[in-house]
Order: sequence, then structure tokens, then C-alpha cells
Amino acid sequence: MSLLNASFHLNLQTDLKFGYEVVQQELSDKIKATGKKKVFVCTDKGLISSGVVEKVTQVLEDASIEYAVYAEIEPNPSAHSVMEGMKSFQLEGADLIIALGGGSSMDFAKALAVAVTHPGYVLEYALGGKPIEDKLPLLFAIPTTVGTGSEVTIASVITDSDGGRKLVLGSPYLVPKVVFVDPALTLG
Repeated sequence: MSLLNASFHLNLQTDLKFGYEVVQQELSDKIKATGKKKVFVCTDKGLISSGVVEKVTQVLEDASIEYAVYAEIEPNPSAHSVMEGMKSFQLEGADLIIALGGGSSMDFAKALAVAVTHPGYVLEYALGGKPIEDKLPLLFAIPTTVGTGSEVTIASVITDSDGGRKLVLGSPYLVPKVVFVDPALTLG
């Protein structure tokens, strides 16, 4: 097959914004336009110590947007950690999730969106299990690495620590609605 004859169609239904410091320029306006009250930032401790999280939360503070940071995400997030994150999300009274980081943060945030809106244990919604319904909280993504592309996929890979395996949650509802690809957050 020749590349001259190859074609494809990609419909992400994601508002992807790319540009240097696009987070500083557009994040607060996008959040305010949603009417949501409190942002739950899903990230990891490494991004806190690097100062990346502060760059994002400063934008929220400057716009008087209420937020909470959840930085307990480990590499290859486990279902147990997602369920712990669910408790924090509910305790905070958040209604919008921002995945900030690499693939693990993206996977965690997507699984968290399922856990906070669907009864039972999050792994019950892995492929072949219960269906994921269109009732997830609004999900934004701010990737800080390149490679996984998790910010625009329908999948979330979660570790089943008890079973010693990884499972995939998959649904078009898991694709973040807005993605900010900001090269300024990948430096350093």
C-alpha cells in the first residue's frame, strides 16, 4: 500500500490547544466557561517538586478558581489508589478533574472520573465488565511528557495489584474534553 493512497479520519471531539504558555493564556477562561465550581488536579509528587504544579495552580489562584491538588499518583496507578483518590475528590466537593503529568496521571484521572460516578469498585468497569456511562465529571488534561498520547485516548490502564495484572477501562467518554499541550511545561 502506498502512502499516496492511504487516508484516515480521526474524530476526537476534544478541544486541543497547543502553544507555548497556552495554559497561562487560556486555562482559566475555559474553566470559567464550564460553570464548574472546584477543580481537582491529579498529579504526582515529582511535578510538585519540579514547580510544574505551581505554574498551573498559580493560574487558578490568579483567576480565583477554587482547587485541590491530589499528588498521590504512583507510576502505573493501582485500582486501590484510584479508590483512595475518589474519597479525596468527594471530600473536596470537586466537579472538574485536571490530569496534569504523564501517562500515569492521565490514566488515574480517567479512572477516577469513572470511580466517582459509577457504583462499586473501579475495576468492575474494565473492558468486558460493566459499561461506562456518560455521566463522568468534566475532564481536562495537561500533559507534561510526550509519548503516551493518553490525553487524547479512550483508554485508562489501571493496575490490579490483587490480581497481579493491568486492566483497561475503555470508553469514548474517557477522552478529555479539553487538552492543553504547553511546551513550557515540558522544559527542565
